Amino acid sequence: DEVMVSMLGDIGEHYVLYRYCERVVELLRENIEYQKISLQVAKAKFTAGLSSELDVDQAQSDLSYFESSVHIFLRYQRLENNTLCTLLGISPEDLGKKLTKKGIPVPPKDVAVGIPAQLITRRPDVRMAERQAAAQCAKIGVAMSELFPHLYINGSFGYNAMNNTAMFTSPAAYGTIGPGLSWNIFNYGRLLNNVKMQDANFQVNVAKFQYSLVNAGKEVENAIVEYVKSGDAIKEMEVSVAAIRKASEIVIVQYKAGTSDFNRVSLVQEKRISRDMDLALYQQTHARGMVNIYKSLGGGWQVRLDGCNEGGAIAGEPNELPLPKTEILRPVPESKPEEPKK
Repeated sequence: DEVMVSMLGDIGEHYVLYRYCERVVELLRENIEYQKISLQVAKAKFTAGLSSELDVDQAQSDLSYFESSVHIFLRYQRLENNTLCTLLGISPEDLGKKLTKKGIPVPPKDVAVGIPAQLITRRPDVRMAERQAAAQCAKIGVAMSELFPHLYINGSFGYNAMNNTAMFTSPAAYGTIGPGLSWNIFNYGRLLNNVKMQDANFQVNVAKFQYSLVNAGKEVENAIVEYVKSGDAIKEMEVSVAAIRKASEIVIVQYKAGTSDFNRVSLVQEKRISRDMDLALYQQTHARGMVNIYKSLGGGWQVRLDGCNEGGAIAGEPNELPLPKTEILRPVPESKPEEPKK
């Protein structure tokens, strides 16, 4: 279970990162078109003697910078592509041909953040810690049984005859039966110390189980905070992006009319791509927050073999992340360890 949760979580995270790099490349190429317009305007004004060559050089520098950034993020996207291929168990290939839908995955708008604490107990690490504590509790009982005498009954049955013909007759049958007693009383101190040692190991396992619960609660809370706060940031950043896009169009018009210098044009366009990339980053964080919620709860996915082809690659991918199937999750029943007798 732990391996499956980890693998599915890694696939989800790297898929989000793949889509994030893809989105950044789109934004950079869109901004490059605006930079080309700025360069054309700067050259036209320089030719007409309305501006200095400084504007042309600055526009060319900005354009070349963003063109170089495209190659960097294409490299990142390819690395995420190869990582996804490895996690899916296929040879490295271009997944862009199979992943038709584009865009960073959008988590569902309504997510129940009031998750019952019982769901944490289905985490593999929590379940393992609980079973280890229960197994150690049983060892205490085994160690304590050595402190008491052991009663048993011995018996034997067979045939004894002088020849083969009388072997399995009633006179040839014989049997013995009798009680027995064993008590390792001379090693009583050693046995008592063994009980104390097993009890100490049990307390250690209980502490590990308690820590696993606390750590699971922390990871769930962190994932929920990441998901909720990044969603709030997206709403505010969308307003900022809309405003800076409008400003970038206005400043170009002002520069053409001679009411604004190129420094202001460069500054506004720089802020535009910065806001666009920040929005993409928040969207990526928001989607990864949902993936981390699933991971921190120990799962939440359903593996559908019908959606896979013979090569193991997923034939189609959702553009919206699914909600956890909490109705099919059964929390591990609580076990009350037996307290050692004093």
